[in-house]
Amino acid sequence: MNTDAAILIAIAIAIVAAVVIAVAYAQRRRSQQMRAHYGAEYIAAVDELGDRRRAEAALKRREKRVEAFHIRPLTPQEADRFASRWRRVQAEFVDDPRSSIGDADELRSSLAEVRENRYAITPRSLTMAAGSVAAPIVNADGEVEAAVGMVYLVERDDPQRFVELVRSTASRISRSLLQRPGPPSPASVVFLRRESSPD
Repeated sequence: MNTDAAILIAIAIAIVAAVVIAVAYAQRRRSQQMRAHYGAEYIAAVDELGDRRRAEAALKRREKRVEAFHIRPLTPQEADRFASRWRRVQAEFVDDPRSSIGDADELRSSLAEVRENRYAITPRSLTMAAGSVAAPIVNADGEVEAAVGMVYLVERDDPQRFVELVRSTASRISRSLLQRPGPPSPASVVFLRRESSPD
């Protein structure tokens, strides 16, 4: 073998080795970034799927699917209402700890009840004349991804009559999202239309 051929082979081996090292470094760095970004969710996905690459691919698919959701942030009024209630409980703690502990327990109890029943009714939450009924849309892990809700007239409607309709719609959407990867299509969920007539 002549010297030129040996040099070319050595250069080719060095290039291949450099590419392999660069790819391995990039994959390791991406894994570290994903672990930092997802935290406990990353660890749980690796444990569940048994393989780092499969877990990372699953997390990326989930992230792309969630990006397609329109998740509505709390309105300023809703955020103010919850924050005000919490500040009131904290302020009352100094003057009357037993009462404020009861109020905090009541707040936690209300949230637990909503979680258990899978719906919430908030009378006069929008205006003095209108309230809302809402139910969560959940992912495969049971985490809330979004919500379905409707507005009712406080003086005219009994919100209980809408609960099952809202819950079943949220359940259908949740099941549809589990069955189809990627963003939801309006055609993927069959909605029942219901006319509401004044009593």
